[in-house]
Amino acid sequence: MPSFDQRQLEQLAHSVGSFRSGKYSDFTIRCSDGGIIRAHRAIVCPRSRVLSAAVNGVFKEAVSQEIVLDEEEPPIVAKMIDFLYRLDYDDNRLDTEDQPPTSGPHNSIPPPVIFKFQEGTGSTPAAEGSESESRLNPKIYIIADKYDIQALKEWAVAKYKEVLPATWNSPSFIESASLVFEKTLESDRILREVIIRKASENAKALFDRGEFVALLQSHGDFAAEVLRDVVFNQPNDARSR
Repeated sequence: MPSFDQRQLEQLAHSVGSFRSGKYSDFTIRCSDGGIIRAHRAIVCPRSRVLSAAVNGVFKEAVSQEIVLDEEEPPIVAKMIDFLYRLDYDDNRLDTEDQPPTSGPHNSIPPPVIFKFQEGTGSTPAAEGSESESRLNPKIYIIADKYDIQALKEWAVAKYKEVLPATWNSPSFIESASLVFEKTLESDRILREVIIRKASENAKALFDRGEFVALLQSHGDFAAEVLRDVVFNQPNDARSR
């Protein structure tokens, strides 16, 4: 197979950049703050059956070629679309060296998309980078499940697991646990299992945090699963610490 020379790679990068800038777009996504993302069905629809059904079916979106996502947070929508274009998204980590390793289909990932909203009062998602990665990645996981983007769900879990060693003993970890147990189905186990295992591994330390105790008291299903993991899955020396 012939290899690409530098000029061909630059041309390919320019073509991808044109797509990501909204050039040649054929449908729009309107966010809750009035901001608009211009997108391309050829890129978005093969990766999301829900969005594909909306713009290609018998719904009003198929006629207007506009999808209104007024129940979603605009920065989360932008990161979801970012992933559909480049198989990655920026999860607001301050230290970019801590980002998950780029292997397999994520190799040679282009830089993050800064979607510039073109109407309404929407601001660029980059301005909203204050949310911690511990909360943001679960939100990405939840929106990926809603719009049936399995690869994005898996990537959000990978990113979440990467930051856990530095974030498990923090309010943001407890907030993420509450978010996942409130917004995902009980049968959706992937991210729940990650949270349960980290909480059970560090239950003694976490019990010193009032917000963790409050979470156990308010979410009986979470408390029961953490207890079950402590009793049945942790080694004896971990339980005795």
